[in-house]
Amino acid sequence: MPAAIESYKKLIQAGDLPPLSQVGLEISRLGERDELSASDLARLISKDPALAAKVLRIANSPFYGLRTQVKTLDHAIVVLGQISIVSICAAFTMLGALKTPQAIAHARYESHALRSHSVLTAILARWLAQRFASPHVPVADSFLGGLLHDIGELGIAVYYGKHLGAIHQYEQEHPGVPCYQAEYAVLGFDHQELGAEVLNYWHLPHLYIEMVRHHHDAAYAVDAGEGMMVALLQAADRLAVVLKEGVGHLGTSLQDQQGSFQEPVQSAISTIQGVPPGIVEKLEKDIGRILEEAKAMAEQSGT
Repeated sequence: MPAAIESYKKLIQAGDLPPLSQVGLEISRLGERDELSASDLARLISKDPALAAKVLRIANSPFYGLRTQVKTLDHAIVVLGQISIVSICAAFTMLGALKTPQAIAHARYESHALRSHSVLTAILARWLAQRFASPHVPVADSFLGGLLHDIGELGIAVYYGKHLGAIHQYEQEHPGVPCYQAEYAVLGFDHQELGAEVLNYWHLPHLYIEMVRHHHDAAYAVDAGEGMMVALLQAADRLAVVLKEGVGHLGTSLQDQQGSFQEPVQSAISTIQGVPPGIVEKLEKDIGRILEEAKAMAEQSGT
């Protein structure tokens, strides 16, 4: 590691990272627990008034198109479902930390860019997990892994912001080089490694740490303990990039463009073993709603 750059492990060990909302973190860890009643979940969310207000705001957003106003958390849980509410709370909890300095020298590390990509990746990971319907790819864990996968980029933007210009310059001088390789060339580590250390600091489960540490690692063994989840996250991450490049910013119409997605989408999904038949066609049918949900959630999580 270049001598001019302080050790990121010392930085994290010094405790100079923001803590997560304890209420939000507890809700995020609930996953798909059947024994938790709607009223219990509502009471838990109510412990964090700001989080509760955001849940009600997004429940009443045009995206969900509900005919009646949702005035209580109990009502929101009934009409949207427990998994949706837990996902929303996870998004607000994790993405609330994605706040970088106002002026930075690399657009990819800007707060809104990080939120938009993270939430789209999370929703795509959840969508893929639902198609597999396998105990090896839990839906809630897929969503949360997607939200967290680039948390290391936040750490780079906040604590190593003075080096973003050098990273950007390296990418320009080496066209086609992956972002994590540019980070390593300049910093001596990349956002995967830094992100894994952040999750260690937050005492998150080992599964999420592995997903974050290896989401760009094509050589990661699929038959390893967390292999399927890592492969699914890698696919969701690539899909998010494909969709952004294909339709521009979140929420752009897909009219007359869906056919052009088949080859890059198939390429991204093919990295997962046991892909259900017809999954590309199913994604094309659902992609408009996926983008609208990602847009609504990213906008609300940034307020």
